[in-house]
Amino acid sequence: MMIQILGGASAFALGRFPRLASAAGVSSAVIGAVLGLAPTLGVLLGGRPVSKDLPWDAAHGQFQVEIDSLGAVFLLPVLVLTILASVYGADYLFAYRVRKSLGAPWLFFNVFVAAMALVLISRTALLFLIAWEVMSL
Repeated sequence: MMIQILGGASAFALGRFPRLASAAGVSSAVIGAVLGLAPTLGVLLGGRPVSKDLPWDAAHGQFQVEIDSLGAVFLLPVLVLTILASVYGADYLFAYRVRKSLGAPWLFFNVFVAAMALVLISRTALLFLIAWEVMSL
């Protein structure tokens, strides 16, 4: 998810250069999705759930994410469709490079995909609500 967010931010920064912005947006979306597919497929093929707990804030508890078998079922199409949509979107958006900067669409696409994946793997209420709100923006 961090790869997608950082790639979207770099695409936004490179918005004046359409080819570079598209390359940064597409590559970060695809790399982030491919890296997410590895644990997702591992869980779907009979592996144990993958979880990560990080200390967050004393008032908010843990930053806890987990890919279990049910979450992996929903995460798989999100990640596969991310790859397909980003590759298709690169060619589609490139036609608008003269009229509009391509950095903002790639930033919003990558943040949307990262938040959508975070909605599926979050295990704390606050983290789920934050991811849901970012996804809905």
